Amino acid sequence: MPHTPEPWNVQADLDHWGYYVIEEAATQCEELFKSENDEDAEKANAIDEGNRRLIQAAPDMLYALQDALFALVMQYANTGAVDDCRRLENARAAIRKGGKKTCR
Repeated sequence: MPHTPEPWNVQADLDHWGYYVIEEAATQCEELFKSENDEDAEKANAIDEGNRRLIQAAPDMLYALQDALFALVMQYANTGAVDDCRRLENARAAIRKGGKKTCR
């Protein structure tokens, strides 16, 4: 299922408490909905649904990433070897982006 490509700039919707706007998605879908072509409207709906599913899955993905990071850290602690330290740092950076602390 397609979704709006990254990076996403997310802003609070000041008119609606607890709502957020993904600027790129709003622009992309608005342009498609303005078209009188039915295929563009279907594409916009598919992108909107893909964004919704991605946002809905985000907490589970964050948990899975934290779990995988913990497993890699434990592998390092037990063996002194990790396949790729860059992967550890990328995982830590993604978790921090979600507002969570990571283990060192």
